[in-house]
Amino acid sequence: DDESESDDESEDIEDNDSSSSEDDDDDNNDDGTRKAATALLVNVGSYHDPPYLQGLSHFLEHMLFLGTQDFPVENAYDSFLSQHGGDDNAYTDMEHTLYHYCIPQDSNKKHVWKALEMFSSFFKCPLLKGEMADRELKAVESEFELNKNSDDARLSQLMSFTCGMDGEAPIMGRDWKTVAKKNKKSDDDDDGGGTNNTSATSSNSSSSDNTKKPFHPFNKFPWGNMNSLKTEPESNGIHVMKELRDHYNTHYYAKNMRLVVMAGYELDEIQRQVVQYFKDVPANPRNLDGNNNNDDGGDVLPTTITNLHPYKLPFHSNSLGKIYRALPVRHRHTLTLTWQIPSICSQWRTKPAEYLAHLLGHEASGSILAALKQKGWATGCSAGTGDDGEGDSSMHALFGFSFSLSEEGVRHWEDVIGVVFSYLGMLKYYFNEGYVDDNGEKKEGLPRWIYDELKSVAELS
Repeated sequence: DDESESDDESEDIEDNDSSSSEDDDDDNNDDGTRKAATALLVNVGSYHDPPYLQGLSHFLEHMLFLGTQDFPVENAYDSFLSQHGGDDNAYTDMEHTLYHYCIPQDSNKKHVWKALEMFSSFFKCPLLKGEMADRELKAVESEFELNKNSDDARLSQLMSFTCGMDGEAPIMGRDWKTVAKKNKKSDDDDDGGGTNNTSATSSNSSSSDNTKKPFHPFNKFPWGNMNSLKTEPESNGIHVMKELRDHYNTHYYAKNMRLVVMAGYELDEIQRQVVQYFKDVPANPRNLDGNNNNDDGGDVLPTTITNLHPYKLPFHSNSLGKIYRALPVRHRHTLTLTWQIPSICSQWRTKPAEYLAHLLGHEASGSILAALKQKGWATGCSAGTGDDGEGDSSMHALFGFSFSLSEEGVRHWEDVIGVVFSYLGMLKYYFNEGYVDDNGEKKEGLPRWIYDELKSVAELS
């Protein structure tokens, strides 16, 4: 196995910028105030950032709060919500960006609908002024500096930059709009999402890529910082604010959004207000205006919009079977095993990954952890795909299994891995061979008690 040691101060961290506090349930509010709430999800995230402007989606999320044509005073939206007892936040994930707020309902409703009007203007007419950008870039940089020494963030970026899928991006490179036009005739995707069938994982899709490496959005720095959003692009002649506006015009349109409004009023009234304030959000990308370099005179949908599933698994075969030793910031010993598997988003009803995570992460007698504790090798473990866009996306899922090791466990790390694979082999055997139930009957699959236990835990939570 290849080994590498990482003890540098990594400047690349996962996109986890949300600082939102937990929303209080109405039943837990001391004053009994009922709140109206709104959330809008845009199907664009850090995986959609162009390789030459990594962190752009996160930066755009910040910029929307700095004023709109309808409400040009900077931070007017935040001030209004604070003044009337409300709060708001937003976060950028890998494949989507979410904006949300809540505000107490008043007797005349004016504050509730005023907040909705101000919120809607984010998605109709943001200012996106260049003079505000430098200051907001400092806020992005501050988030990066605050979290860059997170061991989890460092591990995430270590994986991203060693996945072996860092070739030229054929449909997300500097000229992706031109590539979109050229590939339009060959696009027979029937999803209606405008994703080109010329997958970015094709090794011969870019003539400028001398190494012929494939590309995957996983190989990115999703958070962004001053270097990725200003210093480096400006040195390459890239107009950052123009790219920011293009990103907004390409992805922020009604068909690419989902809106939820919750308030204690008649449904017809809520619908009237939503229609009034959101009817001017364009149905399609704003940049389909005839100035898209289409020689045929027709509109060309950008091929990078949202639909990323053709990229498939993020790790190249040459990057698998590796061992990486990373010096942690915190004083701890952690062993993490990661498997890449196909996306499980469509299996949200049956939750196969949770089923496996429940078994691997079990702590009862006969479990992996119980065996390791008995030997004094581990003190805890966790398993699963995680609920963020990195661990569970439309392209792939990453199933991780982590152990908190003792000093003795570090010395026996290979034996720990052996225990894991012995347990997996046992599961595979019983899954294929079945089991005998309490009545002595042969049954297929794993014992029923596993499902019943998961069901009980879910009902209690």
